[in-house]
Amino acid sequence: MKELVMLAWQGLKQKPKLSALMVINLAVGITLMLTMSAIVKQSSSEVIGYKGDSLYTAGLNYFDVDEDVNDFRQFPRWTYQDAQALQQANLPYEYVSFNYTTEFIVGLADNSVRPISVEASGTDSGMFNVLDVPFIYGTAWNAQSEKSGEAIAVISKHANDHLFGGVDSVGQFIQVQGEQIRVAGVVDLTRYKRRFQDLSFSNNYNHDVFIPLNYAYAQNFPRTGQVTCRTDDLYTTISPRSGSIDMLKSAECGYLTVWFQYHNDVELVQLAELKTWLNNYIKQQQALGRFQHKNLTDFYSMGELYILIQRFMAWEAIYLTFSYLLFGICLVNTVGILLAKFQANRKLISLYRALGANQSVIMIIHFLEILMLTLAAIVLGFILAFAGLELMFHLRMYQTDYMAIAEQVRQIYQFDSELALVTTLGIFLAVGLSGLYPVYRSSRVSPASELRG
Repeated sequence: MKELVMLAWQGLKQKPKLSALMVINLAVGITLMLTMSAIVKQSSSEVIGYKGDSLYTAGLNYFDVDEDVNDFRQFPRWTYQDAQALQQANLPYEYVSFNYTTEFIVGLADNSVRPISVEASGTDSGMFNVLDVPFIYGTAWNAQSEKSGEAIAVISKHANDHLFGGVDSVGQFIQVQGEQIRVAGVVDLTRYKRRFQDLSFSNNYNHDVFIPLNYAYAQNFPRTGQVTCRTDDLYTTISPRSGSIDMLKSAECGYLTVWFQYHNDVELVQLAELKTWLNNYIKQQQALGRFQHKNLTDFYSMGELYILIQRFMAWEAIYLTFSYLLFGICLVNTVGILLAKFQANRKLISLYRALGANQSVIMIIHFLEILMLTLAAIVLGFILAFAGLELMFHLRMYQTDYMAIAEQVRQIYQFDSELALVTTLGIFLAVGLSGLYPVYRSSRVSPASELRG
């Protein structure tokens, strides 16, 4: 075998330009295919995917009949009065959690660090069970703090690193709008690729501060996520994003996202109870003139939402398809390059035959030559793919003026070793099959005709 490998190496050096052309040709296809495959795979997966069949969100559609509502992106969020009715219903579930997205400047009272603008969540302690997020320090706030609307917060690792240098900050205070808020815990959200909890699925930012809903109401923190009202006139009158929280609580304007978590063994039964309650609640409210739309309720499991997210990734899917087509073109080019290369080596092949090498030995030599070229192309392709992902990461950060959380954006543009392994096996198989015809043609060279004269 050592002699065959040496002969294959000699064959590579016979036409170095054609060998280099084949390596570059394959490397380009591998780079695009691996880069786009990695982005699409990372974009459509989530660390919390194991809750795909136990975590649900629901919507109630209070829009007028003529409003176009087809999927969860168009469905309104829950109004305060509907959320209160749900909480008072005492339905069976493992956890239920409400949240809305807000935004403010957070810093320290002594101004020892630069204040930062953060996206935050007004929520309840159930959110940390829904997120199933690891606490680095401390815990969530308790029921008493939640009910009283205490000035207390859970902050992210990103915020803790900036404000407190990454040390245990439990019991310390952050300052928001002149108010001191005590830190109860620190959570690590760096593994989460998308901010799913408010249904935005943003991969630029996650929530850096979590505060109790009652405290958010008391401070009237603005609603910066999805906020809709039954009519445009009502939206103008209420100003639901920054207007009075008391007016918002009584208005038909939605801003709350709800999550239900069920035990897998009783999930279907408890989900059926929720749907029954919603149908009865809708009928009760219809008597008051509400809920006249044909699409009144909306249910999605976490797994279904991520399937929809993949469908909405239109451009990414197009680019992925394009990369596969380009790799196919590169394989066709490979066949042509191998034919040209082996054709140019006909005299060397004839010499091997004249010295006693049979047809199978010639084929083995050429397959070894193809293997070496493919391996070189894969190594170059992986290097270029890694560089390409790094470049796309920096372009994405540049688009956000480097305000996005780098750790979260990096999750989408990271090199996937598992995908690389599968891709490597597929490439060897594809190139091996593509090389069958050129190898077969070269092994049938007649020594007498080539060496004559």
